Amino acid sequence: MQNNIEQLIAFEDKYINQVVALYLSAYPDVEQLSEEEINALLVTPGPDNVVHAAHNAFMRLVAQASLTKSGSQQLSVAVELVCGQDSESPSLASLVSPPTATAAELEQLHMEYLGSEFNMRQGITTRKKSKLFIKETGAVYTLPEICREIVSRTIERAVSAGVEPGDIKCLDFAAGTGRFYFIALDILHIEHQLPLEHILTHSLYAVDLDETAVLVLKYRLVEQLTSKGISLSEDIFKNIVVRNALMPGTGLLDSKHGINLFGDYDEVSARGGFDVVFSNPPYCLLKANKKGGHEHLAQHYQRQQARIQGEISFFRTSGLYQYSVEGMLNYYQLSIEMILRLTRQGGRLGIICPSSLFADLTAAKLRQHLLTRHQVEGITYFPESARLFEGVAQATVIFYAQKGGATNRLQVSLPGSNSSFSVDLATIKRVFDKNLEVPLIDETGWSILSKLAAHKRLKEVPFIRNRRGELDLTLFKAYITSTDTGWNLIRGSMLGKDGISRNYTEFVEAEAFLLKKSADYRAHDFGKPRLVCQQVSNMDIQRRVRFLLCGPQDILGNSCNYLTSTRDQDDLVALQTLLNSALLNWRFKVTSSNNHINNYELDELPILDLDVLKTAQLTDDEQANDRVICALYGLSEEETNYIVSVAAPKKKRKKHEHQTV
Repeated sequence: MQNNIEQLIAFEDKYINQVVALYLSAYPDVEQLSEEEINALLVTPGPDNVVHAAHNAFMRLVAQASLTKSGSQQLSVAVELVCGQDSESPSLASLVSPPTATAAELEQLHMEYLGSEFNMRQGITTRKKSKLFIKETGAVYTLPEICREIVSRTIERAVSAGVEPGDIKCLDFAAGTGRFYFIALDILHIEHQLPLEHILTHSLYAVDLDETAVLVLKYRLVEQLTSKGISLSEDIFKNIVVRNALMPGTGLLDSKHGINLFGDYDEVSARGGFDVVFSNPPYCLLKANKKGGHEHLAQHYQRQQARIQGEISFFRTSGLYQYSVEGMLNYYQLSIEMILRLTRQGGRLGIICPSSLFADLTAAKLRQHLLTRHQVEGITYFPESARLFEGVAQATVIFYAQKGGATNRLQVSLPGSNSSFSVDLATIKRVFDKNLEVPLIDETGWSILSKLAAHKRLKEVPFIRNRRGELDLTLFKAYITSTDTGWNLIRGSMLGKDGISRNYTEFVEAEAFLLKKSADYRAHDFGKPRLVCQQVSNMDIQRRVRFLLCGPQDILGNSCNYLTSTRDQDDLVALQTLLNSALLNWRFKVTSSNNHINNYELDELPILDLDVLKTAQLTDDEQANDRVICALYGLSEEETNYIVSVAAPKKKRKKHEHQTV
């Protein structure tokens, strides 16, 4: 197979090079385009990307050539069903002969394309490995064993709840090349003894916008059916549709690409929706790809941005989405909300998606909806190192849910553990009352969180002010000078483990700067000692939160965060010890899912009574202080050892250690 894949890639590279040359020969004022601008054109995503169009055409041509070579009596039916009636493509005449491939090889070829980018050098278009297309489309392919687990458990839950196998309606949402689809076909046929024709026409459905991925799905289905001597017909393929399932009934799309919620699956709509939906939805932020410095491509980028803004406007104004349209939109969250719409009351979901669904502030509204209006039955966490997707590292969750009702207790499974534990919704609400996070922690961790939740949060301490650095390094750039004014500019990069770097090279013209600041700032923050931390701190470092005491002559850039006390400056010393403890560092990391240290995250940290802390037996021994602080929060010895062991320096892991599931 590998040799044929390499030959197919070589054929495709030659074909894409020819198509790009033809495209550029007709491009307006092409002679004015630099090589850099041409390459920007080749990698810019969107329906008018010439490389993507050439890849789609090449895949259709290979499928046609393969079906023709098979000599099947059902050839004309197969070509039309797999490639479509409109299968005109740029010619392969200049190639020695049209290549052929199996469905598995076509899938591999498509994945190789998604893991590549194409650039022109000296008039020749060449391929190189890249994750650009994967990032732009969010298309990643799940490992087969993970697909089987999701499909099997989701169907099993539906059948156990009383759905008759012969009546079941299953949807592979964002089906791609059909990895979930064919496992479902296998389970329904072998385990539940349903005839293949019945499954394909009445039980199993698939939808995806990627017409090339769906071509592979249909081609593989032709292979399976012809090998079993089953006649091909339009009915067998009617439930596999190329549609944008997120944007039904909109003029933004060609009518053949917008899903009809009532027409495409009218048999399912009549009974209230699908019994089972399994999905690996696309993981992709919906934002315009802004390019700079390519004046000749301005209209091209404007079209791309207009298309994306049109989609964003639809999602926010159509009325179809209520829980996934805040902040930066992400296709996976939109997909989950649409999946819920397509599922009948009491139906089952099995979804693999980014772990941010159960942790990020951006997903809070959707997470609250899932936990309080539906029954989330189980969550399995996987870190990036688990490598659940071919060629992509992504922290991931698999979750199972029933549409309707409310979550009472949910089962949580963690990586590297053969056991699971349950967490009830009441505990989640007590610990994370606002956003209902379900972080990647074990049962001991939940016990500790419950104890921390009994204390006031930082935002509830009336005399502590939590702010972003006061000098916006861009907006107030004019007030930064190299002349020593007596007012030192402190940037986040100057904050080290052992203190603030005092090799000052930048200062602030404070008098002019203060004219831009509020009376509140001048009264409570300016000219006072403060606790300061970095605003960006890499997720992988052991101690992410580390506060340092700055002087009254320091002015902080907005790459810092700071705390002041309006009561007593001695509060800052006690607060510094507390915030720099292993326990609060652990608590911060539990729900932090990116490299930023946001003020709203600091606001949620549980704070001891500082007057009590001032009388505690604290020393210069950081580890001893960690144990004292854990005891003050009510942790048991076992829980204290848990926190201290987490804080201990870790042995450096070998590069390829623990990289497989």
